[in-house]
Amino acid sequence: MIKLLKIVLLCVLFALPCHAKSYAPLAVYLTWQQQPDTTMTVQWIAPLNEQQDEIQYRKTGDAPWVTELAEAFALPQKVAYALHRVELTHLRPDTLYEFRISSKGKVYKFHTLPSEIRHNIKFIVGGDMYHGPKFLSHMEKICSVSASLDPFFALVGGDIAYSASGDKDKPEDFERWLTWAKTWTKCMVRSDGALIPIIPAIGNHETNGRFEQSPAQAKFFYALFPMPGAQGFNALDFGNYMSLFILDSDHTHRIPGEQTHWLHDALEARKDQSRKFALYHVPAWPSVETGTNQVSQAIRDNWVPHFETYHLTTAFENHCHTYKRSHPLLKNAIDDSGVLYMGDGAWGVRDTRIPKTPKEAWYLARSASVRHFVLVTMEKNKTVFQGIDQWGRVFDEYIKPLHGN
Repeated sequence: MIKLLKIVLLCVLFALPCHAKSYAPLAVYLTWQQQPDTTMTVQWIAPLNEQQDEIQYRKTGDAPWVTELAEAFALPQKVAYALHRVELTHLRPDTLYEFRISSKGKVYKFHTLPSEIRHNIKFIVGGDMYHGPKFLSHMEKICSVSASLDPFFALVGGDIAYSASGDKDKPEDFERWLTWAKTWTKCMVRSDGALIPIIPAIGNHETNGRFEQSPAQAKFFYALFPMPGAQGFNALDFGNYMSLFILDSDHTHRIPGEQTHWLHDALEARKDQSRKFALYHVPAWPSVETGTNQVSQAIRDNWVPHFETYHLTTAFENHCHTYKRSHPLLKNAIDDSGVLYMGDGAWGVRDTRIPKTPKEAWYLARSASVRHFVLVTMEKNKTVFQGIDQWGRVFDEYIKPLHGN
């Protein structure tokens, strides 16, 4: 009887149809290298023994799939994973696309940006994100709340995975990057199914040695994110309504010199852009004493004059593990025509710090000890900034008319 059952079982197994195994990367995330209205850069991380470079994409609802081949990159420190990257171009603005990695893979989605503001465009901003395995829930909560608001993209101003050590000779912890990437893939999804692209700036916890290092001391940051690119600072233009300036606050590139000269030229080239934002890690106007006052002073000496000359809308700052919104500032004074400084980085940190109050620091309009992100809503005639906590509550709001740029 037992022998008969074995024979029957083998017959059933061999009678089952053979299906190819679907390809499932460990993490899939999006960014841009050029125009966000007509391109999208798709990246995924997979084990070395499970490689697939074919990607298929199409406008949602269309029948034919378009096939492209990605490029595979070995990751630093000989980790057993590879990064795959493909830039999709000649896309339609303000359009929902779907894609899959191999014909048997899971279907993901992305949404290109509009070329102009015909409807409100939302994005989110934060920093100091994944503080370690014990505190992953903090990151997950903020990610889920922010994704529920359907932003088009996210700006993350450094200290993303806290992977690097203060010892420049100690290897980075790639497992932190992998956990971060998996969490981002899982949580940062809009209600229409589109993955939310990330545009990052570098922080001290992406850099072995923290400050005054070189790109060689931030290998994973530069491997995982093609924007801002190896030079560490770059500009990205969003149609006719926004330019973003991504900067390195003395981690792998010095503040004075080449970077400041580049910033001047990049702002000059975009002087007529209606909205201009900067993203970087260490604040010019900190809400907490962090022991890096020399960096803050260098930013005030080198970058802030250019911000003011070219009417930067807002500088998004991080690093302090608090929330802050400055008054509009011009020439070291409060001025309605000045630059707004926001953020200070408390997305998923272990603990928030106690910030200075507006009474203690003349440049502060609002401060709080709270995990948060900033929701930015660009409307035709104004930009709305909202501080939102990990429970989804709006605790601060500021409205800047467009003519104030």
